[in-house]
Amino acid sequence: MSYIQLEEMESKGLVSYSGLTPTDALHVLGRLDKWNVDASIAGAKVLSRDRFEIKELCQNVCNEVIRKIALNVLRKSFLRTNADLKDMKGFESFINMGLRRSEKCGAPEIRYNLNAALVGVGAPTWAFIEEAGAIMGEKAYLPQNAEVAGAVGAAVGAFSLRYSVWITPLTTGYYRVHLPSGIKDYTSLKEAVDEAVKYMKPWIEERARKSGAIAPVIEYKQEDEEAWVQGGLRRVHLWTQLWFNVIDSSEAEV
Repeated sequence: MSYIQLEEMESKGLVSYSGLTPTDALHVLGRLDKWNVDASIAGAKVLSRDRFEIKELCQNVCNEVIRKIALNVLRKSFLRTNADLKDMKGFESFINMGLRRSEKCGAPEIRYNLNAALVGVGAPTWAFIEEAGAIMGEKAYLPQNAEVAGAVGAAVGAFSLRYSVWITPLTTGYYRVHLPSGIKDYTSLKEAVDEAVKYMKPWIEERARKSGAIAPVIEYKQEDEEAWVQGGLRRVHLWTQLWFNVIDSSEAEV
């Protein structure tokens, strides 16, 4: 089943997407017993696909939450000092070297000192904030009634939004664009791509702003899938996928 078919089924209410959350992972690990434990276990089993134990999977989920909290807190702390982080991927790779401590004997370690108080708020913060503080060289504080706030998600991930549009060739020679509003056909692939981008940029910007983005920046990437036929003598276009990514540039000004 294609991604387009799944999207169409979701829009008709025939299927719905679900995911395994850090709260589910805590339920599976026995560290939390507030919601439906059986549903959390069922979700972990589906996601593990019998490749590893569900408790191992859920512990990895918790470890990743801790790493992302530390990564984003450090990133935003550097940005507050007006640090020039143009090569963000390189910066994050360097930070991750310290966050993923090596177990190899004699391996070098990178240690951090946040040099600021780390305060945790939000329902599941107690499960992550202490370890996140430890790898940043700071003691973490958990205020009384911290669970009534919901800010842990803001630390786990900066704003981002992603959406894809498919373009498929028709036997008539036209190219069909699968937009959120429906399908449209064009005479050439270039025209189909140009019109899809023209439609999607304001569409996804509007949704980004409704989701809380202050200064959304939209980028897109085109992926063309082709296949060789007739013994490798001719290439046939199978489909094109446009990936639209949105980030909030205002976060760099925090």
